[in-house]
Amino acid sequence: MAGIENNAVITIFSTVSGVGKTLIAVNMAAELAKLGHSVCLFDLDLQFGDVCNYLKISPQFTISDAQFSLKNSPKDFQAETFLTTYKRGNVSFSILAPPKTFTETYKIQASFIEYMTSKLNYFDFIIFDTAKKFSEINFTALNLSTIITFLCVGDFVPAIKNLKIGYDTLVKFNYDENKIRLIQNRSDSQKLILTEDVEGVLGRQFYHNLPNDYMSAKKSIENGCPLVLSDSLNKFSESLKILVAKYTNQNFEEKIEEESGFFASIKKLFG
Repeated sequence: MAGIENNAVITIFSTVSGVGKTLIAVNMAAELAKLGHSVCLFDLDLQFGDVCNYLKISPQFTISDAQFSLKNSPKDFQAETFLTTYKRGNVSFSILAPPKTFTETYKIQASFIEYMTSKLNYFDFIIFDTAKKFSEINFTALNLSTIITFLCVGDFVPAIKNLKIGYDTLVKFNYDENKIRLIQNRSDSQKLILTEDVEGVLGRQFYHNLPNDYMSAKKSIENGCPLVLSDSLNKFSESLKILVAKYTNQNFEEKIEEESGFFASIKKLFG
């Protein structure tokens, strides 16, 4: 499958909870920004969004504030006013935070998501971190997507059933199968169900497999620092970098040789 150029929308989506959508969305945004791209991350898990919690930031404005401003002062509306900047060292990217109150989540309109996306299309990449469901807002995000990252963890039969329903639904709604990338997270964790069995149920091979690195991920969240920006070696970030290289038309075979695994990294440090 071909990668993508700039001015792209990447949606992180799943029909199973606890698969690591936010962890991957945050790290993908950080890695793209680290490569020199301008990035805006929308937290579209409006009720339970965790992007700001993961990054230890407190946004002044949210998507709710932005929608209210557009409705009341359309002539003065500037989309970038409502973004929050995350910065770590020389790397920074923008975030559109979810509502702060539960009641505000029901007021967000799908048409406003589309409007904000059009107003922020000067970013090289827009990433949507979505909720675990088919909804009007999620369908809007999927419709706007250049790539749909359909995230899977094949550890329990009910989870695989939900993944199968989710993938079949995407196909049923005529989303281009070349646009859907099946990504397996925690692919090397101990489980009773084999990867090839999950692929057999889904009827398609995984595009990329991300390894399990629970302790590194836990430390990353505690520190508010994406794994790809961490100074410590970890297998998740190396694999995530390869995935981003695939997505952005980089020569990821060379990147695998140069960056994947701890031994290559140690050789760089001490070789």
